[in-house]
Amino acid sequence: MNEERRKILDMLAEGRIDAHAAERLLDKLADAHTVAERTELMPTSPRYLRVRGHADGAQFDARIPLALIRTGIKLEAMLPSDTAEDLKGHGIDLGQFAGMAADELVEALGELKVNVEGDKGEQIQVYCE
Repeated sequence: MNEERRKILDMLAEGRIDAHAAERLLDKLADAHTVAERTELMPTSPRYLRVRGHADGAQFDARIPLALIRTGIKLEAMLPSDTAEDLKGHGIDLGQFAGMAADELVEALGELKVNVEGDKGEQIQVYCE
């Protein structure tokens, strides 16, 4: 028996609360535990799209809130133009996501993880966090 439940039953036994109050407290305690268990089991949704790397002597690190995507802003428009071009040069076209519904896009991006290394040491990483 957990400690909170024991305290409620002790208060009932000592006469500090009546049976009705004890029942309400025990119900609230059970609800709180149920919510906590559900929260632990639910995967957390990613909040940011991260694009980082270096190419041609330049470093870039973009942290884009996924909430912006839900507002209808195109993903490609959020990146510096040279970064978007570097991604395209490595076969990653963010424009392909343009026709997706916002929630569908955010869900798809949540599973995205791309690591690209070029012949000249260029590196690009795209992932959600």
